[in-house]
Parts: sequence; structure tokens; C-alpha cells
Amino acid sequence: MDRDIDCRPYESADPIRSTPGPVPRVRTLGEQRVADVVGATGLAQPNVSAHLSCLWECGLAQRERRGREVHYRLADGVADLLVAADLILDRTGEQVDACENYGSTSSRESAA
Repeated sequence: MDRDIDCRPYESADPIRSTPGPVPRVRTLGEQRVADVVGATGLAQPNVSAHLSCLWECGLAQRERRGREVHYRLADGVADLLVAADLILDRTGEQVDACENYGSTSSRESAA
């Protein structure tokens, strides 16, 4: 596996983090090509490719090459984990966002 991709999950400049809605929609689509995810989310193709590669390298997605295309799907159990994470964030999202260590106004961001 290629380990050159930075898979840190919470980069504030990353459009996939600041666009509400696309990620939950994508996880319900099943097996998809990069172009399918781009069409479903409106995100840029390089961004989607990097995220899918990262998910695959981290063991959260599986992929299969079919000719020139690569089809991705979430690994077993990941969709359920994401649903649970959504429930937690629905209940605590404002507190997480306000957290001085990890929220949107964290000291890490202001120091950068």
C-alpha cells in the first residue's frame, strides 16, 4: 500500500469537511466509482480520489479494479459506525465545535 497520502481526518480547509450533506448521501450509494461520488457530491475529482484512497489505505473502504475503473465500497461495518457517529454529533456537535482544543475556534488553528 502507498502510504504517501496524509489521512488526517480533520483539516479545516478541506471542502469535504465544510460541505454538509454529501458524505451521508455517499455512504448510502453502495459501490461507486470516483466519478459517481463526484456526481453525487459536487466535490472536485482530485479531492474525492484522495479521500477514497485514504479510506482504502486506512481499511475503511474496499476497492476493486474493473478494466480502467476502480469501484469503491465501504468496508463491512463502516456505514453503521458512521450512523453512530452522526447520532453522537447530532447530540454533541455544538459542544464539539465550541471545544477550545478541537472545535472550529481551537487554539491549534489560531497558532497555525
